[in-house]
Amino acid sequence: MVSYRTFRNSDPPRILELWQQCATSRGFGLLERCDKLEQLVFSKPYFDREGVILAFEDDRLIGYCHAGFGGSQEGHQLDKRHGAICMLMVLPEFRRRGIGTELLQRGQRYLAERGANVIFCGAVYPVNPFYLGLYGGSEMPGILESSAEMIAFVEARGYRATDTCLVHQMDLDPPPTLNDPRLPLKRREVEFMVEPWPLSPNWWHACVYGAVDSLRYEVTRRESNEVIGHAWVWEMDAFHKRFGTIIVGVSELKMEEAYRNQGFGRLLLATIQKHLKEQKIGRLEIQTMQDNEIALRLFTSLGFKQVDTGRAYRLGS
Repeated sequence: MVSYRTFRNSDPPRILELWQQCATSRGFGLLERCDKLEQLVFSKPYFDREGVILAFEDDRLIGYCHAGFGGSQEGHQLDKRHGAICMLMVLPEFRRRGIGTELLQRGQRYLAERGANVIFCGAVYPVNPFYLGLYGGSEMPGILESSAEMIAFVEARGYRATDTCLVHQMDLDPPPTLNDPRLPLKRREVEFMVEPWPLSPNWWHACVYGAVDSLRYEVTRRESNEVIGHAWVWEMDAFHKRFGTIIVGVSELKMEEAYRNQGFGRLLLATIQKHLKEQKIGRLEIQTMQDNEIALRLFTSLGFKQVDTGRAYRLGS
């Protein structure tokens, strides 16, 4: 007989065992111990045990659902109007028995009872409270196409795809070749700074990214000392064994509007590639939305290749 209950402090070893049996596609990090779950999920300041629903057959954990809320636009607090089913797993031999559906419905009810009027399945910014570093890659992309069974499951239960995110990777060995004649001239105009363990711009960013090893790259104009662009880079260590190399992710690659389409973004990303190659990093990942044609052209020109696609799924949209 299947029974359901919420999270207890003794559950992480069981959740780890479940993860190891279910998280088999390329979008999942490989876990050997509970410390990554503690670091990236259970230790978040807004973690609520009521949002983690577990399914048991007798004393065996056979599935779980984790629901949570997004951050406000200002990044200073939770926004309980927007919630997400951040993770849903059921052991393969117990699928198609209604257990996943029951877990999903209980997760949705948890969110709705606390004020959510928009519910996603799969975390995507700013509704990305948990699992960065454990699923999705350099950012939370919703549900990846490589998780095909999950997509079919949520679509059959009323979720519809909204935004589409494209996941790109590139190997740094051999180093990328740059053929842009503008770059030597642009390099004379700017300076780069690399800041380890940078301060987050707001509370929500600190909650999401604060537990991963990060660097912040800044590019400034020499003549004015104006910061014209930046990028966050962090080590995706739970994915090293998955991809067979040391991989890092780039997030928040941004240039000030007045300096876009002038080669500075290309220079920033090329500088990141070169620096990481010197640090013996083997692979780099970056994501962007499907409609960001400028970013897609930039990534392709620097040697990135698309490896997966993520989509945000919204209930009832």
